[in-house]
Amino acid sequence: MHAHTRHSINRLSGEGVFHRGIWPLERLIMRGLMLSTRKMSKYAARSGVSFVSVTDHNTLTDTSRHSNLIPGEEWGQRKGHANFVSISSGIDPEEGYYNGKEPVEPHDFNSAAADARSQGAFITINHPFKADSWKWTESLELVDGLEIWNGKWGPENEMALDYWQDLLGEGKRILPVAGADFHVKVLFNIASPVMVIRGRPSAQETMRLIRGGNYAISLSPGSPAIFLESDGGIKFHVENYLSGLQLRVRKKNTRQIVENCPETGILEFDPGEEFIRAELWKNEMPLSFSVPVFS
Repeated sequence: MHAHTRHSINRLSGEGVFHRGIWPLERLIMRGLMLSTRKMSKYAARSGVSFVSVTDHNTLTDTSRHSNLIPGEEWGQRKGHANFVSISSGIDPEEGYYNGKEPVEPHDFNSAAADARSQGAFITINHPFKADSWKWTESLELVDGLEIWNGKWGPENEMALDYWQDLLGEGKRILPVAGADFHVKVLFNIASPVMVIRGRPSAQETMRLIRGGNYAISLSPGSPAIFLESDGGIKFHVENYLSGLQLRVRKKNTRQIVENCPETGILEFDPGEEFIRAELWKNEMPLSFSVPVFS
């Protein structure tokens, strides 16, 4: 759900800028290290990833030649980043990264999200606690999901997870999202974390299922993934089951930990709790997050 090709190096992005004095050289090097869409397509297939959303910075990259690449854009500059997944036209950010390199049609997040929504986008807030943290907090009602797992698990992801729990507790029905934030092979793993959907749907059906919350988040293809279903009670099922998993159940006001989680089971849920969700952990590291079931 979050990957970059070499087209992320463009006039409206700060990609590859580490030392302002020599940024043209740095960006040239980064562009050489990053993958083309053709290589991205092949690399994803070799890595066991069925579909990749290409979300290059402030531009819409043509992915039409590759059936396993879904077009998108990582939008935004100085007040945080958002993904507009499955769009047909690019949307300029609110301001340029460099002086004198302003967008042709600048947008604030409200107008950008409205444009993306008109194109049928799945809209997510990305890595809300990285250095380029999310500052459009008055616009949460415009998004579908929050990225709670960005790349390798760490403190920023822990803060995003807590933030998501707080938003759910406030009654906001925001879906969880995970993405590798892939840039170059030597530093990033395109197959971790991933969004998991059961079966083998097409790209179009995959996006329909994601919009409907019919997925789980998992460490990688083949790792355990927990799904919740509301069918005369809250049932859970762990795909790619392993023994020794810790199940963490979160609701609005309560939490529960179950050691040695079984492969399937039923969770108690009082509708007054408003939502229920589940996590799988092992050795104090997360393996999977479910999408919440709401009352």
